[in-house]
Amino acid sequence: MPYGEGAVLPVPPLQGSLIVEGEQGSAAMAFADPNPVVVAEEGVRALTAVDFWLSLPPGDYRILGIETGGGEFGPGLIMIPTMGPEFTVAWETQCTYLGQLNVSFFRLPALSDEEKAPLLGKLMDEVGHDLQGVYLGTGDVVVDSLAVDVPESIDEQPDGADECKLDPASW
Repeated sequence: MPYGEGAVLPVPPLQGSLIVEGEQGSAAMAFADPNPVVVAEEGVRALTAVDFWLSLPPGDYRILGIETGGGEFGPGLIMIPTMGPEFTVAWETQCTYLGQLNVSFFRLPALSDEEKAPLLGKLMDEVGHDLQGVYLGTGDVVVDSLAVDVPESIDEQPDGADECKLDPASW
């Protein structure tokens, strides 16, 4: 069975919150634009664009994950791990633009651990790295790739980003 066969995909656009941890272990939650936008759909793949805005004191931070949930994910919220890209809010800046955090994930069908093991092995061979994800009885969410990029065109950046110091988050 292919790893996506029988999986219940979330219906875009997805809403969520960005979970951020400060250097002293303090956590902050950045709420997203309440109107996420589906920017591309191709077969079983969909891309949702969400702008997050945070107000943080100067310091070093890590992005722990994106909290989303409900609907096809099942009841309650889940946190899709981002493995902590880091960024700094400097004393001298009023605003820092971190770039676009791109998280893609696979959704597995609802399977027993025994049925899932070979699919996860095949998936790990394909992506070429260890897998992180969230166990759900409705079908696991497995992170495929993580990246930060900065659109070259100001027109592709969120409103106001051109007035901020550019300091992309990094792993």
